[in-house]
Amino acid sequence: MTRPTALVTGASKGIGAAISRRLARAGYHVVLAARTASALEGVAAACDSARVVETDLLDPAALTALARSIEQVEGRLDLLVHNAGVAHVAPLTEMSESAFESTWAVNVRAPWLLTRELAPLLRVSRGSLVSVLSIAARRVFPGWGAYCASKSALEALMRTWHLEFQGSGVRVLSLYPGATDSDIWASAGMADVNREGMVTPDEVAEALAYMVSQDARVRVSELFIEPSGGDV
Repeated sequence: MTRPTALVTGASKGIGAAISRRLARAGYHVVLAARTASALEGVAAACDSARVVETDLLDPAALTALARSIEQVEGRLDLLVHNAGVAHVAPLTEMSESAFESTWAVNVRAPWLLTRELAPLLRVSRGSLVSVLSIAARRVFPGWGAYCASKSALEALMRTWHLEFQGSGVRVLSLYPGATDSDIWASAGMADVNREGMVTPDEVAEALAYMVSQDARVRVSELFIEPSGGDV
């Protein structure tokens, strides 16, 4: 594998699909990970070099298998993009345990586990670890408490990884999109929200491409991209 390799989670649609296409244009071989292989195939068709991996971020065994497959098939990893995320919108006093636990599993446990398993490859390549966080890591919104808490927790993991990877050459980068025109609104039961004026997935992807394209001696540690008219 002569191309640099990137793993993008949640790559089948929205921000993840846009990031995957943008990285492919930058010359990356992209490992596309999500739950539905058929949806990933459409993204792969738009990439010069890509491999589809159907996986379930709720299943730790599946994530370990994903990491092992990258070791065995690609043999390298230059960029790990934690993009996948779920949101269950409900007041915290009314949210079910299963909804809260799945939010935490996808948004926090999965990035932690994949980073743990793939850290050796990132150290070898002196690559980059990127999390697509959210303005919700810094602000709270009614009904979005579990999502905000999970993004804040992932932010804390990223800050810790920055310290723990110091001296290895691995860059740890956090991207904070504001309200983005993506499928998260429909999955959160808010399909009728007005998306006019929101940031687009392609704009988020361009911001990420800027972060990782900097010279290895430079770290754009945090980048916020928000609608000029304000969030929802």
